[in-house]
Amino acid sequence: MIIKQLNNTTPMSILSGTANKKDYTIVKPPSQGAVNDFCYCDLECEEISTVFASVGNEDYKNDKSSFIYRRYSDSDTVSIKLWKNGVELLELNDNTLGIFYPQIVGALPSAESYVAYLLDWEKVYDIYGAGNYQVITTLNQLGTEIVVKSIKFNLMGYSDEAADGTVRIESYQNGNIIGSDFDFTGINWYSSMRIDGKFTETAETFETNEYLTQNYNRKQIQDKIIENYSLETNLLPRSISEVITKNSILANKILITDYNLFNEKVLRKIDVRTKEIADKSSYSGIRRSKYVINFSGTVENIIKRNN
Repeated sequence: MIIKQLNNTTPMSILSGTANKKDYTIVKPPSQGAVNDFCYCDLECEEISTVFASVGNEDYKNDKSSFIYRRYSDSDTVSIKLWKNGVELLELNDNTLGIFYPQIVGALPSAESYVAYLLDWEKVYDIYGAGNYQVITTLNQLGTEIVVKSIKFNLMGYSDEAADGTVRIESYQNGNIIGSDFDFTGINWYSSMRIDGKFTETAETFETNEYLTQNYNRKQIQDKIIENYSLETNLLPRSISEVITKNSILANKILITDYNLFNEKVLRKIDVRTKEIADKSSYSGIRRSKYVINFSGTVENIIKRNN
């Protein structure tokens, strides 16, 4: 529990003295979550996410990854470090390889306790080249030290052939997800991830508005076409699928880019809204699942009107 002394802006009407109130913030103790003693290392491949970069500032060829943590008190510390091939490279505490947020200014004061880094893989690739990377963060929260290891990232030079079979999901969060450790209100927090799968344009939705004449003839007032899309993922580990289903698809803004070479249409940064999680498929003996998530376009300008 953290106790903070605040001045009372609406004191009681008494003849003398001052009134004060105490604001109590209940802090959830740091936790690393439930785990099994059983080692899956002999049965499963290590989680490695492929990211691409190409020096030249072409957005769709360059990935970014975001990392966000929180401090529960002024004495808490957060140390974010980048490792390559098992060797520590440097601490991510400036904008050399992206954007460092020692604290975030948002609509709520609680955002000031967040420490974050947006890693720009183009900058990493330009300085350190391709390879196997990992972000390892040491948190000292309320006197408890916790080491948080990201999944490993296989950084490769971009080519259309290498990116074939992948999809990039970008999102901007501004609201509060109840149950999350973070309140994104007013932050416009950007996150991005690349997964194996396919994003396609599906059948359009047709909406019509019409009236019936005195002769019982149907007359058009307005017809509208709504563009629809579907994301079909390959088997994803829980650590990745949960970010998509409990964060990304709830975002205020969602942009999806497909990299499948034989898709019917080149789809880059398609602005969508989530319609439904249409399917989840799990298989015995595999701790991964496949998803089908349906979206609709945010722009509805295919409209026919009669003046």
